[in-house]
Amino acid sequence: MAVVELVAVVLLAAAAAVYLLRPWWTWRPLVARRVVVNLKTGRAISGLLVRRSGDLLFIRDAVALEPGAEPAPADGEAVVARADIDFIQAL
Repeated sequence: MAVVELVAVVLLAAAAAVYLLRPWWTWRPLVARRVVVNLKTGRAISGLLVRRSGDLLFIRDAVALEPGAEPAPADGEAVVARADIDFIQAL
């Protein structure tokens, strides 16, 4: 009976690890890559994705892109909420 309980605990721990690490692992391939973050508003931000914290993406060397306008460099890092993102292009 102890072996069955041990197997159950190990499986539960593995399932919990997968559940907790999934959001981190999903974004991991994009960190430290140049991206274009297309927003739901039709605007976009281009730059280097340096980190993700919760539902926020931090983009360094950001350039704001808007249809019909010249690209505008942003000072510092641009912070984008995940809820505002339409899709991301990795360059």
